[in-house]
Amino acid sequence: MIEQTETREAITGVRKLIAANLVKSHTEIPAVNIIEECDLTGVDRAKLVPIVLASIGEVVRSFPVFNAAVIDGEIVRYDRCDIGIAVDTERGLMVPAVRDCGNRDVKALADEVVSLAAKARDGKLSPLEMRGATTTFTSPGKRGGIIATPIINAPQTAIVGLHRMVDKPVVRDNQIVIRTIANLTLTFDHRVADGALAGDYLLTLARTIEAHALKHQASR
Repeated sequence: MIEQTETREAITGVRKLIAANLVKSHTEIPAVNIIEECDLTGVDRAKLVPIVLASIGEVVRSFPVFNAAVIDGEIVRYDRCDIGIAVDTERGLMVPAVRDCGNRDVKALADEVVSLAAKARDGKLSPLEMRGATTTFTSPGKRGGIIATPIINAPQTAIVGLHRMVDKPVVRDNQIVIRTIANLTLTFDHRVADGALAGDYLLTLARTIEAHALKHQASR
């Protein structure tokens, strides 16, 4: 029998910080996941992330508990929607914040997303750009699978995920047609909201994203 060999590597640096935050979130937050389909047929994919950011910023006005945090036993709701965006880098997952997503147009948000993502990958994000997010959005893209259940960025109350788009047959007006569908997920803190409210939020968000996507499809 050949003796097994092994390699050990200490968890250090950014990965150590990420690990600590994930354990804190998984241990302290009773998280629940909801999934909804989103029709993104014909969307300008270069604008998809800012479309989602603008949609979240719009919808949380009516669902402020999902633009909030649990701090010292209190629900802290924020007036402004600053969304952390998950960026995969060689140093690990970075989450810079895109500011005031509820009051900026898709073009302005797109420019900031590109800038922040480039800084994240180059290791040039400032501490200020990494702080102050009131909710989080993640979009794993083609490598992330058709569905996942992201972990909340504590002490926030929610994280929205948009997963790989797939062409599939669906029924529209009693006809079977091919549409581009993606799964939209919401992971939320069950201490601050029940499933009915979370379901209403995710449904409203899905329809809002579709409306924005249709608008930007037509304007290309």
